[in-house]
Parts: sequence; C-alpha cells; structure tokens
Amino acid sequence: MKNFDELPEKIQEVEIERIESETYTEPQHKTLRLATLDDVPSLLELGKDLYKDSPLEFMKFDFSKVRENLEAAILNPKEWLVLVSHDEGKPVGCLVAYVFNPLYSKEKIACEVLWHLLPEHRKGRRGVDMMIAFEYWAKLMGCAVAQYGWMTSSPARMEELYERTEFFRRGR
Repeated sequence: MKNFDELPEKIQEVEIERIESETYTEPQHKTLRLATLDDVPSLLELGKDLYKDSPLEFMKFDFSKVRENLEAAILNPKEWLVLVSHDEGKPVGCLVAYVFNPLYSKEKIACEVLWHLLPEHRKGRRGVDMMIAFEYWAKLMGCAVAQYGWMTSSPARMEELYERTEFFRRGR
C-alpha cells in the first residue's frame, strides 16, 4: 500500500499494532515473502550475482561476512527488512533494507542496501511490488524517507522507476 497517510487513522493504528505484535502474521503475496534463515544460501547467490555486475567487483566478495550479515538482518526484523521475490518458492530476487537515525535528525530513514532480481524475472510487476512493499515497511517503521541505493552500473530503467515514486523523491 503506497498511500498509507490516506488511510483513516484507526486503520493506521491497527496496521502498526499488527506489525509490532508478536502474533503478527504477514499477509500472503503471490511472489513476495519475508526471508528465513533457510533462504540464506539462495540470497548469497543473488548477492554474488549483483556484485559481479557492480563497479565494486574489484573488492573481494566475502561469503562468510555476507552470510553473517544476512542472518543477523533476518533475525532482527525491527531494524531490517529482508524481502524475497520467489517463483513457486524458489528465490529469484531480494531486497534488503534497514532503518537508521541520521546524525542530523531525530527522524528515521529506511535505506535499501541490496535489491536484485534475476534478469529473466525483471519484466512484469516483481520489481514494482518489491518497491511498494519496501515503502510500506518504511512507513510502518515510522521513517520519513525510503532511500534507494543506485550505482552507475544499475540497469538504465531503474532511475526511471525511482523517479516515478513520490515517496523516494520527497519523503512522506
């Protein structure tokens, strides 16, 4: 849901209570779900695929560090989002983001640090659905801004996709 502010206040409160509740169960989506520790091997491969296409390839890819960080993020859902896009249960993409308070403000920022879809799954709604889910999560976490990482090696269509999102451009 993109227009969270347009929901009646009571519905907003219910949604926030659900996400903070210990008994919260995520709604079912056809191609998206939260990552589990069982997904880590697939997420490592997706991360390596993204890394090899990045301008940072000269830096050594440290599987143990990536595994450790992904596991810690999955186990810390109050500060991290590890979202999996799947095709019949098999991970074909992921989006990893975290929440932080910048040094200069008390407001929170959600920052995407890894977003990758295998090339054969980039057509259609998968990327947009991941973006909407990230922005919704950021709003639920109380963030003023959802920030996307973008590198010069990112697909050319990514900048256009980012620009179509007001939340990215202006915050809430």
